[in-house]
Amino acid sequence: MIVLFGATGSIGPQLVRSLTARGANFRVAARNLDAARARLGAGLAFVQADVERPETLGPALDGASAVFDAVGGASGTRRLAEATSGLIDAAADSGVKHFVHVSGVRSRIDANAEIQRIHAQIERHLAASKLAGTVLRGNFFFQNFLGLAPAIQSGVLPLPTGAARAALVDARDIGDAAAAVLLRGVEAAGTYTMTGPEALSHADAAAIIARVLQRPVAFADIPARAFEQSCAQAGLPAWFAFWLADVYEHAFATGEAADVTGDVEALTGARPRSLEQFVQDHRGAFGV
Repeated sequence: MIVLFGATGSIGPQLVRSLTARGANFRVAARNLDAARARLGAGLAFVQADVERPETLGPALDGASAVFDAVGGASGTRRLAEATSGLIDAAADSGVKHFVHVSGVRSRIDANAEIQRIHAQIERHLAASKLAGTVLRGNFFFQNFLGLAPAIQSGVLPLPTGAARAALVDARDIGDAAAAVLLRGVEAAGTYTMTGPEALSHADAAAIIARVLQRPVAFADIPARAFEQSCAQAGLPAWFAFWLADVYEHAFATGEAADVTGDVEALTGARPRSLEQFVQDHRGAFGV
């Protein structure tokens, strides 16, 4: 039995589709079951659990052999390192053998961006546990453009990244990779870096988006604090708006996220999706 935590984020829907297509035995642990059913489909097995409430974890993990964790999104927790480390400990106590954690690009203890340091703490905790750990270090998601859809529709792609490039990735590819390692089991233990097929600047991305949508879109390099304020005004929690602006400023804009790897294809057997394909698949979200 595989138990999924954080499956209502960008990665979860594709992970659920991939596991379902392969006939895997899994259930979704969620804080809000109604929201999870609306996001993922009512026909799945669900269990109520909250990583910030340790007493809910044991029942959710009953009978589990593997855990998937991607609770680092906007609907997750400001106490990410503490809560995820608690989930790792609960999984070990429950007899889980394999733990798959979605981390961030270039996560390390001395990183400049706070979210990178937090994920490095979690990776260390997982490595020190008795669990077989698989770490999927995700680059910046194409899905982040969906949150900027109103600005893109107005012809602007506003981000604090300058001319730097990053190996942007489709979260659907991370979902497929997660399904692959979960089904392989403990043999898939290790650290993998999830990237798209090429490194792109946001000026490159704006040009691709404009070409696919057949409308003008121009990149606007804005200050990190202005981007943070706009994210908070759009409804993101203040702590997550800070994390997002901070990692764009200190990982993307510094070129730390530019390396392209073959890990997606190595795990899934398929070339990662391009930005062109992503925009084409989500034309409706951009008003086309």
